[in-house]
Amino acid sequence: MSHPLVSVIVPNYNYARYLPERMESVLGQTFRDFEVIILDDCSTDDSRQIIEEYRGNSKVKSITYNESNSGSPFRQWFKGIEEARGDFIWIAESDDSAKPDFIEKMVKGLQDYPSAVLAISGTHVIDENGKRTTQTFDRWDKSDEQGEGFVKLYDGRKYLIHNLYWACYVYNASCVVFRREAFFKDDYSRSLTMRNAGDWLFWSRLLCHGDILEVREKISFLRRHSGSVTFAGNKSGNLLKEDAVVVKAIESMVDVGRYRRMIRHGEMLKRIARMDIAEDLRRQYRQEVKDTLGASEFEYIVERVNKLFSKYLPFLITSAKDLI
Repeated sequence: MSHPLVSVIVPNYNYARYLPERMESVLGQTFRDFEVIILDDCSTDDSRQIIEEYRGNSKVKSITYNESNSGSPFRQWFKGIEEARGDFIWIAESDDSAKPDFIEKMVKGLQDYPSAVLAISGTHVIDENGKRTTQTFDRWDKSDEQGEGFVKLYDGRKYLIHNLYWACYVYNASCVVFRREAFFKDDYSRSLTMRNAGDWLFWSRLLCHGDILEVREKISFLRRHSGSVTFAGNKSGNLLKEDAVVVKAIESMVDVGRYRRMIRHGEMLKRIARMDIAEDLRRQYRQEVKDTLGASEFEYIVERVNKLFSKYLPFLITSAKDLI
């Protein structure tokens, strides 16, 4: 396979218990023109033993074991992307899973819409044992006539302003397929210094170079468990600090507008005010976020007033109403 259409990158760190399900979900795809790149970040569990079982598979292009832990999951992403030969990239996180037609439907969407640099699918949430929970990620507008089962294209920069500026609506890497060529059009190195929000920044930079396609079917499975990086980031407060970095970065990529920026800054400060943490830690977080964003207490007041009057004045900006 000299030039596969899709490169599937499987980054792993201590997820031996989930690896068999993940690998079978990749190798069992109905779309067959793909290669698999497995990257292990110096796992201390039985991951190597499980990974070696796939060494002889014709779809597995390479297996790499780090001698020391990289300290960031995004370093593994970049290593895999640079090694990849496919036109499209799927970063299949080792603790997640997917339906057999995931690649088929994602690639078809990207081929049908050449302006799209990435496609995102809907997602079922599963627990540690692989059982579906009641939670799903399918943020598309249910009142839209093109709801479930359709695809819809959005302008990348507008999606940044109205969606990603408020939250990382690209839920996780496992529900995304993107064009490899777009990776080489920007500098994504800032993500390498991040542990939690590097993916949010990565998707945001990608969207400066094209559009985004929503594949409105839940064909991916996101596993929620206490060992995840996101869980640890929320607990330590690092996620909050990195979120502020991403918000600031998006403001440098696109013109979000002065009023929208004030509301977003105020929301960040409100989030800190509502955290269940010690008061001295709250003051520390508040100051760090203020310094990162250039935010002020006035913006906090503006957000609170905006929230109050948005009940009666629907044209006002709020994170819930601003989505496209």
